[in-house]
Amino acid sequence: MIIIDRNVISSCKKLIRNEKIDTYRKQQLRKLNHHKNKIDPMFAFLEGSKGINESLIENKKTIENEIQIVKRFFNRSFVNDSFILNEIDEIVKANWDVINYEESKNEMVFIEKLHKILYQPIKREKKEAIKENIFKIASENNVAIGSLIVYCALGVLYGNNKLRKIFKFTNSKTSDEVKKLSYNSHNDIKNMVRVCQYILELKKMKDESIVKYITFDEGLNYLYGFLENAMIKEKKINCEDYTNITFYVNGFFPDLTNKEVVKLGKEILSKT
Repeated sequence: MIIIDRNVISSCKKLIRNEKIDTYRKQQLRKLNHHKNKIDPMFAFLEGSKGINESLIENKKTIENEIQIVKRFFNRSFVNDSFILNEIDEIVKANWDVINYEESKNEMVFIEKLHKILYQPIKREKKEAIKENIFKIASENNVAIGSLIVYCALGVLYGNNKLRKIFKFTNSKTSDEVKKLSYNSHNDIKNMVRVCQYILELKKMKDESIVKYITFDEGLNYLYGFLENAMIKEKKINCEDYTNITFYVNGFFPDLTNKEVVKLGKEILSKT
């Protein structure tokens, strides 16, 4: 089973239109188009259009349009388009039902405010004050200190440039552009958790023990690898609790020593 994300579908669309894309991407996509592969675009569809908070009708239309792109490009692979199109109303509704809109709104506002302080690397002597500011902003916007969104923001503070690629923090965009960036990064992070949960369920099935997630986004690929280790291999956490992950295992906080990471973890736990 190959799970693909939105940027994979976007690359497929460009190839169909004979537009230029990165050679590596082209080669990877050609390899995926194999008769032994099952292509699952479900999570790409549920992301919605980039930067747009879609309505039920818009989300349904996105799926209807893009399933045709996936089916056309992966013409040698198995794409369960019949199931997706037949169950499209239930799929879209189920996606909406699992979203906590108040929580998501708060988290997106939190991310928007971080653009003002994390748009560039922070000097070491200022990081303690910025960390406290991040906690303060989270608290003011009813965002759980122990949430993955806050952990990822702290990762950026402490030198994780791969996570920075997800947020795309900037001080040179308009308010509307920052809102769109915040929407995208929030959805990307949340979607990674859902992908890992989905893969956990698939791996319980005998015929789906081998499952791969494909993205061409460096930041998302890093976050998926991290969550895959914590959620799938170690089976340590659920989708709401990140306080018991060993965050230094793959350099989540590059600027901190293991001892400092443990200290940070205890601080977060005391505020949770």
